[in-house]
Amino acid sequence: MKITDTFLDLSNLNRLVIPSTNTHLLVAGRTGSGKTRATLFLIAKSILQNPDADFYFADFKDGGDYQFAINTGHLTDMRTAIDNALMVLQSRQAGLPDRYPYVVVLDEYPSFILSLENKDRKKYQAKLATLLNLGRAFGIKIVLVTQRPGAELFANGSRD
Repeated sequence: MKITDTFLDLSNLNRLVIPSTNTHLLVAGRTGSGKTRATLFLIAKSILQNPDADFYFADFKDGGDYQFAINTGHLTDMRTAIDNALMVLQSRQAGLPDRYPYVVVLDEYPSFILSLENKDRKKYQAKLATLLNLGRAFGIKIVLVTQRPGAELFANGSRD
């Protein structure tokens, strides 16, 4: 995916370094506080500095903020984004090389989880827990964007 400095004004930001020990990111704030904008800024800068990384986006509210990725196959729904990341994790666990960092941005994850029936809710909470708990070791990074993070949105063991 190619993004230029004109996507956002990135010229005044020093090099963005995301240490491998802290691969996941939680962006939280009230409605209209700029969560998505801040996320886009960080992601755009990261894409510029890590051109080989694979970035995937899922926006439950489908507000158009991620339209730059629509024709690339990198914008999908929440279920597909989580399922695909889990498949990447499983293939890397099976010994396939970790070619590049694999970054999944889940915007409005709580709205997605709360929209599901209880059985599916538990299934996707467990899938995300697996990604959060094991993903770092295999180069998989999760970025969650939410208005209000809460323990009820995550399976036990993944909310730290």
